[in-house]
Amino acid sequence: MTKTSRSLSIARDRIKSGLAPNSRTRQIENRPTRLRAWESVMPPFRQRYISELLPLEQTSTVRRIRIVHCLDRAYDQLIEAERWTAAIVAVDLAGDLIGGHEAEGEALKAIYDRYSDAKLPQRSTE
Repeated sequence: MTKTSRSLSIARDRIKSGLAPNSRTRQIENRPTRLRAWESVMPPFRQRYISELLPLEQTSTVRRIRIVHCLDRAYDQLIEAERWTAAIVAVDLAGDLIGGHEAEGEALKAIYDRYSDAKLPQRSTE
């Protein structure tokens, strides 16, 4: 008996015993119930997202922008190792924020360009 014929034989046995169609029928019958449950959860989730999570995300964005500007102002006062770290953090944060914040976009792009990988101080690997 080949692998294919063995698979067909098993499938025929399941159909004869009623296992395959019943489980599929139950899944199909349960879909509208699951869909209604999901639809009932969405409005409270949206409301909570708008009232709680969105303000936190906006506050986080404003604070990350401040951090980028602080790192930029402090850069000249740092020693070389600190400059390297500050540049990496500034580039990482500014890169994430450039497209999402119109008011600060140009300033963030300038900071990003100033500290991009091509302009980072070379770090010794010793």
